[in-house]
Amino acid sequence: MLLVGGLNVLQTASIAAALPYAIIMVIMCFSLVKGLNSEVEVQRGNNRSEYHS
Repeated sequence: MLLVGGLNVLQTASIAAALPYAIIMVIMCFSLVKGLNSEVEVQRGNNRSEYHS
């Protein structure tokens, strides 16, 4: 591919191949943060109920 179109074509192909994976990774990061935040809220709720008993 480098011989046919040069470095520009190779760079474009690698970006086009990696873009879907990058988008999935960003979505997974947001999902991880959301899940961890919900776990913190559950733990805070459990701690409050223990102190009030």
